[in-house]
Amino acid sequence: METAHLVEFIAFTDTLNYTKAAEDLFISQPALRSHVKALESEVGISFVIKRNGVLELTPGGKLFLKHAREIVKMADTALLECRALSQNSTALLVGTLGYPVLEEHIGAARDSLRSRYPEAQVDIRFGYSTHANLAAIVEGKVDMTMYPRIRGVDESCVPDDFGFPSEVEVLRLGTEKIYFWVTKNNPLFEKPEITAEDLRGQSLLLGNTDNMVSAGGKFVDYFKVAGVDIKVDHQPFATYTDYMFSTPHNGFGMVVEALHPTFRSRKDFRMFSVEEFTVVADMLLIYDPSAFDDIGQMYVSELVRRIQSSELCSR
Repeated sequence: METAHLVEFIAFTDTLNYTKAAEDLFISQPALRSHVKALESEVGISFVIKRNGVLELTPGGKLFLKHAREIVKMADTALLECRALSQNSTALLVGTLGYPVLEEHIGAARDSLRSRYPEAQVDIRFGYSTHANLAAIVEGKVDMTMYPRIRGVDESCVPDDFGFPSEVEVLRLGTEKIYFWVTKNNPLFEKPEITAEDLRGQSLLLGNTDNMVSAGGKFVDYFKVAGVDIKVDHQPFATYTDYMFSTPHNGFGMVVEALHPTFRSRKDFRMFSVEEFTVVADMLLIYDPSAFDDIGQMYVSELVRRIQSSELCSR
């Protein structure tokens, strides 16, 4: 049942004259008659009857007219409300990696924006797959994403330039220590202390995103400083859960402790650090400002304000 046909039927009932109604509606008389007939066929009754050469509505036609007016009114209301919501809302997909610091800011920024602009609606969805890379932003897979940038051996403090394209904005959320992990299939699993030397010749399991490819070389450098050679094995993991649940027999992985605290409780999973060196990651939020609509830009501005004023951004 088309709303446009209901509007035509309502207009027709004002005069019960097909010629006059067709002129007012700027359609042909045959088209109007066809549309009314289509409604009658769909409902299964006749709406009009001719008495003494004059058209009048049948009882069923009068009842249908009542409902037709209600349906058209509801449709008009729905259009107005949906258009108003569209103008005052946005939907964002955020790659958080489960980082609680970011998720706290995400919710607080939305609450703050809503308190200042009650009509503004921000729908946020979290993506936990492997979006922690520049390509996810450039290709529009997510609107913003966490990016744990591993510091190199010679980087003792926060760099002045993180090396992203000029169109990509970067917010630093803090610094986190990097831990390594092995599963029970690794012969080192039961060893009380694991050193860099113990990992000689083993493979560091990493994803194959641009971020992890860059990180792989940095990890190799850390081990070289400790006099140990390791290999890097990049794999196309669909999600970080896939990565964490993989079971390399003679290999190990890396993890930002704050991202996956629950893994410490797994009996087949062991997190550890090595004494020879400490690796840290600058926890960055990256996004392309040009990708946001007006409400999205308002929300991001609030998010930026909160993050920049947070003590977690201090160096």
